[in-house]
Amino acid sequence: MDVPGILAKCVDDAAILLGTMSGFDPLDSTTVRGHDEQDLTLSEEPSVAGVRVGIPAEYYCDGLSSETLDTWREVADLLDRLGAVLTPVSLPHSQYSTECYSVLNACEVASNFARYDGIEYGHRAADESSTEALFAATRHEGFNEVVRGRILAGNYFLLRRNYDKYFNKALKVRRLICEDFKKVFESGIDLLLTPVTLTEAVKQSEWFQ
Repeated sequence: MDVPGILAKCVDDAAILLGTMSGFDPLDSTTVRGHDEQDLTLSEEPSVAGVRVGIPAEYYCDGLSSETLDTWREVADLLDRLGAVLTPVSLPHSQYSTECYSVLNACEVASNFARYDGIEYGHRAADESSTEALFAATRHEGFNEVVRGRILAGNYFLLRRNYDKYFNKALKVRRLICEDFKKVFESGIDLLLTPVTLTEAVKQSEWFQ
């Protein structure tokens, strides 16, 4: 689930980076073939005339700040004036995406980080009084509280008695979410216009507090 993100000053720069990053990398086991490097740079005078833009009804949700909503509407109005076709769409299972992500992410973290035990990979703690002590000390020193919490949660979700209740159910929800998006794009929608966060960014000083 962990993917690289691009921070750029403009869309053109982001497109150049995305085109360079896309494609198969023989040194990265998480990449796949069939997505070769693409030229994603915009034309000198890009046009959105006729582009069908989907506006998900479910994304008008509780917690959406007035500033985020105003910005969303402002961009939608701009696209409308430039000739895009704004179309209401429905993504009914998106409301479960946070819970679905929380379960699947914790399971993935627990699985992927299991090999970091101080024996073969990564940091090795000094406590070698026993194998269990080495494992515990290595992971306590090497992982912060957030990672340790996700490892614990993931292992809990993957217990035999919890496997169907949490992990399998989250997989089913993920499939339903995916099918919602698939149906929308198969209906002729070219892109979705949505907020990426419910609220405006916090100030740096507030973050460190």
